[in-house]
Amino acid sequence: MNTLECIKTRHSTRKFKADQVSRELINQVLDSGRR
Repeated sequence: MNTLECIKTRHSTRKFKADQVSRELINQVLDSGRR
């Protein structure tokens, strides 16, 4: 498999939980990213 073929066929698979994220946690993450 060559590099171009790898790039074209690449994909990501993620598992997500059904649990909701609290608004407070979202704000903490966003605030941390702003610093």
